[in-house]
Amino acid sequence: MKCQKCNINKATVYLQQIIDDDKTEIHLCKSCHENNIDSDDSEFISHILDALAKEILGQISHITIKKLPAKVAQITCDVCSTTFEQLKKSGNLGCAACYKAFSQPLQGLLKETHSDIKHRGKYPKRSGTKLWQLNRIDELRTLLRKAVEDEDYEKAALFRDEIRGLNSLVQEVEH
Repeated sequence: MKCQKCNINKATVYLQQIIDDDKTEIHLCKSCHENNIDSDDSEFISHILDALAKEILGQISHITIKKLPAKVAQITCDVCSTTFEQLKKSGNLGCAACYKAFSQPLQGLLKETHSDIKHRGKYPKRSGTKLWQLNRIDELRTLLRKAVEDEDYEKAALFRDEIRGLNSLVQEVEH
């Protein structure tokens, strides 16, 4: 499909907006998209991303709530009175206290969608190796605890040995 602005290049960006039942679509090439973003377009894109995030959170929360005890569905924030059902439907927390009120179901949701509740981003080049090693040690300790709980002692021994090796590397760098 060709770009709807220049009619020359292949369209690689597809934007769709639905307000009530009114659907608007536009197909753009990369250069037209980059050159023609105005405040309306960026607002349009922002609305699309917000709607997408709410939809994804709503779908995942719907799946997650089935696995949680029934009492979790009844949790309510003491400050703003937002219920877990409202959070699930809107995808928005009502206030800062909601993070604490919904911490259990949110942690389960984060683990389910991101495999962990702790963000692990990029590392700086200078001190990145040490930070990576320290984070890897934390991950291995978690895996070690799980292996011991599951009585998988062979895996636990491997994790223990890797932790010892990384600890010795970290100590060498510090001295």
